[in-house]
Amino acid sequence: QTLDGLLRGVERYGGINTFYPEVSFLKGELCTALSVQCLTQGNLKEAGRYLDLAESTLFRSSLFYRMAGILSGLDGDLSGAEMAFSEALRWEPQNYWVYESMALTYLHHGEQEQALEALSQALRMPYPDPAILRTAMNIYMRLDRHKEFLSALGEYMKLPDSDQRVLTRCLPYLKQKGDTILAEKIAKRAGTR
Repeated sequence: QTLDGLLRGVERYGGINTFYPEVSFLKGELCTALSVQCLTQGNLKEAGRYLDLAESTLFRSSLFYRMAGILSGLDGDLSGAEMAFSEALRWEPQNYWVYESMALTYLHHGEQEQALEALSQALRMPYPDPAILRTAMNIYMRLDRHKEFLSALGEYMKLPDSDQRVLTRCLPYLKQKGDTILAEKIAKRAGTR
């Protein structure tokens, strides 16, 4: 609600996009942030509406194009998503979030090899956020890529702040694969025994 309040404040005066380019940029940045917020809340319609508002401003960034790629992909437009992700990488070639979004979009469209390639790119980047490893584990479990899953899980378990809930969600897959020793170790660590 705070971001939306800021946006209303920015829009208070007419003609800002024409007469005040700095304010237009700010409006676009706010709209993009609101689009992200709506997407994370599962409100795709509002996420698209805010991104359309951002598109009418001077603001452009890797995040703007990443959001355009995600929303295009979810709307069934894979080629539009690919173009938007390419533009996002042109703005910020080392942005692992773009590769993560590409991987999830390809997976959504059943393009497994392309999803794995994009995920591989994300994992090759110097990434400070464990969310990339969580995404990797989820994709590897969905595609039944056990060896790659174990590698990502091993990296995730090395993190001092690894989320025990994430580890617990790995247990059914490990048990299905017959990896009882690792499943037992995770269950013990997560306190689910």
